[in-house]
Amino acid sequence: MRKFLIELILVGVALSIVCIFAGRQISGLVDRFTTAKIESTAVDLIAYRGSGDGGTLIAGRQLSLAPLNPHVGSTKDNQLALAYAGKVFALGPLQPPSAEEVLVTVTPNPNSNFLMMRRSYVPWLTFDRSAKPHLNRKSYYEFISKNPDGAKLKMVWSVSGDDDATTLIRIEITNPAR
Repeated sequence: MRKFLIELILVGVALSIVCIFAGRQISGLVDRFTTAKIESTAVDLIAYRGSGDGGTLIAGRQLSLAPLNPHVGSTKDNQLALAYAGKVFALGPLQPPSAEEVLVTVTPNPNSNFLMMRRSYVPWLTFDRSAKPHLNRKSYYEFISKNPDGAKLKMVWSVSGDDDATTLIRIEITNPAR
């Protein structure tokens, strides 16, 4: 019994050390598979500010398209579209141009676009300058858009710091099976 308790304490200490030194990496690994949904809002107005590559997508929030920098512009059918890795996703018909050089679309089906705030399930321990421990969790924004023809766009941003700076980390465009 005593040997078991000593082994249990040693395992607990070892796990604590691993969590302190590798907690952020473990959290990131788990985040690749699943995150907790905090909030979800329907998006009916989508705008783009930029020169075509990179820039900012505005879908309820201003979301930077760097560092993946997909190409955003208009299609031959005058629709706002996003192109990445040889695939194109049309977001909706373009509105008349504004003076600020912002491309805007009001989506025809408001229940087909969602912006979700998500966060890590696994927190990690950090220490600030006053040596007080804090539990941190990574936050993410996830934008999902579905077209009536079955095409789907999923974009994920990592949120860093208190200023809500975003970094685009994933783009998935799936076209309908025909």
